[in-house]
Amino acid sequence: MQKSIKFIPTSFSETSRNKGEKMARPQFDDEELYEVVVPSKGKKEEVKKKHQDEDEEESSSNSNSFNDGEDDVDFGDEDLMKSTNFERLVVKDKGKFARFTILPHVKPKKAWSHYVEGEGKGSFRCFSDNTNKKSPREACCKALGEPNLDVIALVLHYTNASAKDGKLEKGVPVEFDIKYVKLSRAQFRDISNLAEEDGSVYGIDIVMSLKNNGIGYQYNRISSKAKYLSNPELVKAVEEAVEPYLNGEKMTKRLPKKIKKSELNGYLAAAGGDDEADMNEIEDV
Repeated sequence: MQKSIKFIPTSFSETSRNKGEKMARPQFDDEELYEVVVPSKGKKEEVKKKHQDEDEEESSSNSNSFNDGEDDVDFGDEDLMKSTNFERLVVKDKGKFARFTILPHVKPKKAWSHYVEGEGKGSFRCFSDNTNKKSPREACCKALGEPNLDVIALVLHYTNASAKDGKLEKGVPVEFDIKYVKLSRAQFRDISNLAEEDGSVYGIDIVMSLKNNGIGYQYNRISSKAKYLSNPELVKAVEEAVEPYLNGEKMTKRLPKKIKKSELNGYLAAAGGDDEADMNEIEDV
């Protein structure tokens, strides 16, 4: 048999803060009285036994999962050491080099963008038609100036090339991973000029390093033929490695974000621009 008791909230208020005066007992409506059910002894034992059974089942389950060997790992496991993220190829220190080749499997992706500082802001796609020089400039360009060009290209990064000069040791198998490079308009032009006359940037090896002032990258051709192309097995391995990127979605996601018409004025306000966007004259990009 269960007993039922009435619980009265203990949030009392003082009628006076003077020492020696008694607190007035507050008055409550019936709706403010909470009913607490106290289980009988037999019920308590039943609940206790149920919890014990559940604990034993969980303990048994955990014991089996820890002893089946599925979670075991060996140091040096090459698969675990390789990152599954689509990372940008960068060089952090002056005087260091990274060697790569631009892969032809997916065409580079581009976007025109503006940048606004502030929480939740950053780079966003330009609303103007930048493919037509005669097209009118939209509010983003009027307030922030001409947009920047961003290019994302898929690359093979030679992970065992020397960081001192970008060279590969003769007789040592090539090791690589798949990354991307993000290029400005000037960097896109620099890489385009690395191709031999009537040639292409696809199929050459390039090294990138920080400029002398430490701001931005410079690119140089290190080989007129990409090293990986000389090994048919390596070519096949690269083809398999690029499969997750063939639809271009992962590359497009690395471009500046698209914003809605309704968000543009917030960006312009954060940048201190005086121009407001006419929402009827802007199309989503």
